[in-house]
Amino acid sequence: MRRKKREDGAAAVEFALILPIFITIVLGIVEYGYFFYVAETANSAARETARRVVVGDCWTSDRTAFAKGHSPQLDTVTVAPAPSTLSVGDPITITITADSDVLNYFPGIPSTVTRTYDARMETDEQAPNGSDTCVP
Repeated sequence: MRRKKREDGAAAVEFALILPIFITIVLGIVEYGYFFYVAETANSAARETARRVVVGDCWTSDRTAFAKGHSPQLDTVTVAPAPSTLSVGDPITITITADSDVLNYFPGIPSTVTRTYDARMETDEQAPNGSDTCVP
């Protein structure tokens, strides 16, 4: 009589061999996804902040709070040159820096995202009576 081969633990062994590769792929997808999410929200925050600055709003320090409302991971907002020194049609650059470090699992993914948005001033006057409508 022949003995039957037992394969009771084969599935567990195969799962143990595949598990590290599977977890690496899942963590990579999560980290890359978060990086692109932060990049897109930083881009949106730069665009919306620039839009508010060029029409006369957000000339005060409230622009950081406004941009943070669009991108919670935001670190810094830089406006160059200062809007109050510009005339209609002059270029202005808004630079947003955000932290995209979620897991720090893969070394190739940058830990910060920097997005810039260039625009031209549409007005050379701040909102009248200090009614800065730069509200998040």
